[in-house]
Formats: sequence, C-alpha cells, structure tokens
Amino acid sequence: GKGPVLVKSIKPNQDDRIDRPTIGPETIKKLAASGFKGVTLGAGEVIVLHADSVFDLANQLGIFVIGVEVNDE
Repeated sequence: GKGPVLVKSIKPNQDDRIDRPTIGPETIKKLAASGFKGVTLGAGEVIVLHADSVFDLANQLGIFVIGVEVNDE
C-alpha cells in the first residue's frame, strides 16, 4: 500500500564522528503509529540500537527496513 517512508542517512557536511543518525525500537513504533510503510537506512551510516528488537518489531508491525548504499556525488 501507499504511505510515507523515512530516509535516514548522514547529511552533507554532518560530522559523522560525533553525530550519526540512529534508530531503535521506539522509532519503529512511532513510524507504525504515524502510518509509515518503512524506513530506508544509509548502509554503514546509521546506528541501529537493539537491532534484533528493531527487526522483530518491524516485522510484527508490517514496517520494512532496508539499507541502501549512499552515493555522495
């Protein structure tokens, strides 16, 4: 079905040494409650807290979680 998708990645000029995008179980709960269909993560850029819980919860709530390679060019 149709619905919004959250995209998480490092922003241009963001200092990834101290400021990395992060998701966790609460993110998945809030996405589902807000009608989102999924979340796309910049591969190697996003910290996933409690990863097993994130993926289990996403499956239970019908939220997809995928990683994509980000091209900075």
